[in-house]
Amino acid sequence: MAKGFPAAFVTLVVGLIAIGISYKQYKTAKAKLKLDLFEKRYSVFESAWRFLSESTNVNNTAPFAPDFTNMTPQAGFLFGPEVEKYLKDIWEKRAQLKAIFVEQSSRSLTNEEISRKNELLNWFFEQASGEAKRVFSPWLEFSEWK
Repeated sequence: MAKGFPAAFVTLVVGLIAIGISYKQYKTAKAKLKLDLFEKRYSVFESAWRFLSESTNVNNTAPFAPDFTNMTPQAGFLFGPEVEKYLKDIWEKRAQLKAIFVEQSSRSLTNEEISRKNELLNWFFEQASGEAKRVFSPWLEFSEWK
């Protein structure tokens, strides 16, 4: 029995080292997955923020961005339905604002249309100034990875 003890001890040590290496590989893979998710999510946030910022253009000459609408379904998978709905709301408000500017180019706007235009411009400014960051922050904060 004493002869087998050193071999068993070496086997145990090697096994513990293998477990330690496996655990570190698991932690590294998990951190990489979180980083990859962060990069994809940040890309969506950055596109949304850029779209919001372009919408505050007083002349509203910014074109519609098909990449923004194409990423909306992706946002549903990366963030969930809340953010997907938020992006759809952004798109709808941008379409409303664009329609007002088209009307403005052909005729004088009514007081109600001017009021709605200002309301939409203010909304886009508020979103670009910080509200969008608040909406996306639960998924982008480093303190709590999801």
